[in-house]
Amino acid sequence: MIRLRSLIGMLAIGLVLGACGEGPPTTTGGDADDRESAATDDAATDDEEAATGWDEVYAEIAGLEGQERTDRLVELAEDAGGVIRFYSTMNGDEGFALVDAFNETYGLEVDFYRASARNVAQRTVQEYNAGYDNSADVISASGTEMVILDREGVFAEFNSPVHDEYPEIAVESDGQWVWVYATYFTPVWNTELVSPDEEPETWMDVLTNFGGRCVFESKAHEWLASLIPHLMQEEGLSEDEATDLVRDAAEGCIAAVSGQSLVTNLVASGEYDISFVTSHHSVRRLMDDGAPVAWFDPPAVVFGSANGVSPNALAPNPAGGLLFAEFMLSPEGGQIIAEFGRSAAHPDVELGAIDPGYTVISADLEGVIDEAEHWEGLYEELNTLAGGVIED
Repeated sequence: MIRLRSLIGMLAIGLVLGACGEGPPTTTGGDADDRESAATDDAATDDEEAATGWDEVYAEIAGLEGQERTDRLVELAEDAGGVIRFYSTMNGDEGFALVDAFNETYGLEVDFYRASARNVAQRTVQEYNAGYDNSADVISASGTEMVILDREGVFAEFNSPVHDEYPEIAVESDGQWVWVYATYFTPVWNTELVSPDEEPETWMDVLTNFGGRCVFESKAHEWLASLIPHLMQEEGLSEDEATDLVRDAAEGCIAAVSGQSLVTNLVASGEYDISFVTSHHSVRRLMDDGAPVAWFDPPAVVFGSANGVSPNALAPNPAGGLLFAEFMLSPEGGQIIAEFGRSAAHPDVELGAIDPGYTVISADLEGVIDEAEHWEGLYEELNTLAGGVIED
């Protein structure tokens, strides 16, 4: 429950370690049949240097468009050694599928390091601080980590025509990083326990109509940090009034549950009538399996949070990093991601997309980070009011 505070503190420690000269970890990877998410050492040779830097890459592709630009990036990536280092927090198989499809398309090898948000952030910042010359070429992480890494100066300038293919909400920090896929926070209820005339249409309905029948996910800080400002704006409440409303709702719940998949499964099995919050893709997965669950219908408000991607300022193969980032953000990359149950952010990917009738409000990632102590302290209070946390 203190993930953000511990992450921010960990990054400070990583900066100190880097300044003291502690060598950063090295990249990992492997063939598709034997890849593992944990890191293994793969020491780089002393003479392994990037063939070009970011300024040179952008100069080389200036004025090029379409296939001509892509072909030149492939040539530059090959000149830099042909290997692209990819750090990611993706916890499903979509990352491996992207790597394989990219390799098949361009014939370039991808060294894929997959780890927890904490490990990816720590490793990346530590390498950046040390000026490590064998770091990632491209980084993909959840929204909060992308904001933190952006603030640390880790990302390269991301100049790409792909930005024009995305809605404004998905292009963050003046284009420094872009949404790859989105998670939408929504309530979930059991349709056999919540009658059609009871089904909530707004967040006020969710918070005020289900005392004694509800649970909520115990660590959805981005949801909470978005919900209270939404209640203030839509309901005309002060911050204290909105916070008290959420406290009262939590006190009326049976429990808090750790994990969005777990809380959704418990609602689907009839253990609880409704959960205040879960991820939309958890609900849709069970709906597709025939479970008696439902979530908001449009035009309801949902809060969107994303996994994003950006090239790394220290990329030893900057052309390869740019090429892979653009592949992830292409309709082809989005389609691969969608096939694994995600909602790709590219507007041309229909598979897995949510109804355009929803009102999507971007989760307040900056506020979650800047006021981590406040939001996590409030969440700990809500969990206590609900009688404690049910762990998986």
